[in-house]
Amino acid sequence: MTRNDPISKFYKPLEVAEKIASFIFILSILFSIFVIFIDKFKYPYMYSWLQITLLIFVIANFISDIVIKLYFSARAASQRMLDFTSNAFDVPLADELSHGYYNTPQGDIFSKLSTSILENSLFTKEILQKMLFIERVWVSACAIFWMIAIFCRSTNLEILTAISQALLSQQILSHWITMEWLRARVEKIYDDIYTQIQTFSIEKEKEFHALAIKELIEYESSKALAGISLSTKIFKKINNELSQRWINIISQLNLR
Repeated sequence: MTRNDPISKFYKPLEVAEKIASFIFILSILFSIFVIFIDKFKYPYMYSWLQITLLIFVIANFISDIVIKLYFSARAASQRMLDFTSNAFDVPLADELSHGYYNTPQGDIFSKLSTSILENSLFTKEILQKMLFIERVWVSACAIFWMIAIFCRSTNLEILTAISQALLSQQILSHWITMEWLRARVEKIYDDIYTQIQTFSIEKEKEFHALAIKELIEYESSKALAGISLSTKIFKKINNELSQRWINIISQLNLR
């Protein structure tokens, strides 16, 4: 099947913006540590310019975070939601829609919606699980380095403060905690929607419809609140394996 993914053009600028923000963050941390070693009385001119440069990096980091959250991330999420609902309800809500990415079987609107949520949550939780392996290693390494700095009496207090600010920032510890929360949240949504589809009966049709909407809202609100971008590289790496797993799930649940 030929694949067409017009939504990727909204995520590529987001990925670039996030890389730039990470680069600015790293530079700001390096500069904050480097400034500590400069004698402001011996090199006042250099010290002043380094402080100005550090201030520029801090402002740039703040602006980049705001722009990413309120523009790039929001725009990409909005387009993805349009594409998702267009597929679930068979209504073209955008002039360009993806083809070959959703593998949901035909059925009534709410059955297709539930199946789409199940597929999306499956891919999301598995991609997050792979991302978390790298994230946990990185955070553990930073935490170990931080603990060594704390217990080493010769560590400069200003350096320790700079390291603590970096570790407790939104880019490291907070990012990892948020990712763990999102994975757990999406995993619960997957389990709930799987059970709902598995135990569906005509007598509970209205309840099934209501729960489908509930799971959709929970899934989208969780992703929006977390603000975590899924790794395109990991998606491409495990896509074939997950697609085959999805086919097996469709068969197990008798979704045609």
